[in-house]
Amino acid sequence: RHVLVLVGEVFNKAIAWGLYKGENPAKKVRKPVLQNRRERFLTYNEANALLAELEHVSRQMHDISLLSLYLGLRAGEIFNLKGQDLDFENELIHISDPKNKQPRKAYMTPKVKNMLLSRRPQSPGEYVFKSKSGGQIREVSRSFERVVDRMKLNEGIDDARQKVVFHTLRHTFASWL
Repeated sequence: RHVLVLVGEVFNKAIAWGLYKGENPAKKVRKPVLQNRRERFLTYNEANALLAELEHVSRQMHDISLLSLYLGLRAGEIFNLKGQDLDFENELIHISDPKNKQPRKAYMTPKVKNMLLSRRPQSPGEYVFKSKSGGQIREVSRSFERVVDRMKLNEGIDDARQKVVFHTLRHTFASWL
């Protein structure tokens, strides 16, 4: 699938640059369905142990993971959270710019609410979670992967769909529901 997409892009660029005349030959080739859907989710014991270990390594990574595990938020949604998105009175989080473009709300659990109260930004436009330089976080910290490796959650697993990655927390949330 990846090769066909790449070949198609090469032909599209060649057509745009006037180096190839005619229709893109890759356009008519049926692409195989990619089977990369995550199947792995954590048990309650694994999730609690992971959160405990993350808390020792990085409080911020623990709190980010807590949001994904308990509310099903994607990493990008968490990184985009600002003070204005937190409604403590109604115990809601407003997710304004999700991947699927449909804004939604997530309900704060008591544990999540307490954590967010301790992280409440000074101003509404300020990010809840910040990079070391004080700006927006762009990617999940490697500390998450290091903790997963130290806990041996992926030991002996070759199938990427079965490996524990940050997105596994979101999948765990949905599976627990």
